[in-house]
Amino acid sequence: MGCYFLRFIESEEHAVEDLRRGWSMVAAGDRGYLESLDAEGLFELMEHPFLEGEWALKIDGLCGYGPFDSVEDAKAAAIDLWTNPDDEPWLESPLCAVYSGTLAGYDGMAGDLFRPESIVEFLNR
Repeated sequence: MGCYFLRFIESEEHAVEDLRRGWSMVAAGDRGYLESLDAEGLFELMEHPFLEGEWALKIDGLCGYGPFDSVEDAKAAAIDLWTNPDDEPWLESPLCAVYSGTLAGYDGMAGDLFRPESIVEFLNR
């Protein structure tokens, strides 16, 4: 049985790029700062692909919300998160992508991690 996950996004193109890439980043900054955050070596330190001169910690999976047992449960959660955003800036995004995938774990900095398989649906705020 598949699981479903949510990511709040700025555009459908971003969601497709996330699906293609399959991983997220947590924290961006200078190399020394990031090495101090990841003293246990749990993440892969990499040059930030979008911010010149910055470094990032690559995590094994996309960060998002889930897992949900059904698309309907995921959609209901998206509406609830948009209604009660809990001060998370990404919850102000105009779109939400519902992905099918498998749970990859949980990280205290990134939340639920998943390995995406497909985009099931886009939701508009």
